[in-house]
Amino acid sequence: MSEVQTIFKTMPERYKTGALDKPLTYYFSIGKDKWTVKLTPEECSVENGKTVENADCVVKADPKVFADLVIRGKQPGPLAIARGKFKTSSLELAAKMMQLFNT
Repeated sequence: MSEVQTIFKTMPERYKTGALDKPLTYYFSIGKDKWTVKLTPEECSVENGKTVENADCVVKADPKVFADLVIRGKQPGPLAIARGKFKTSSLELAAKMMQLFNT
């Protein structure tokens, strides 16, 4: 199993219940893998593929850049962003997501 697959598989157990006031939906396109993450104040569910029409936050990233961010806490550098290795529809919600999970 790749690092990216492990990240998504373990999300529900790492989720900090009660960390949100309202539901949020994230869509991730990480290399060839696509994931939808639905968060409520009570739970986190992870679905393979794009299962919502419009997510609150869309993240597209190179698998290595994404794993470095989630596992190692290494923020994508300007060069990675300029080369399109990390894109998001909302920097605020992308950053917030990092606060919603135990490492």
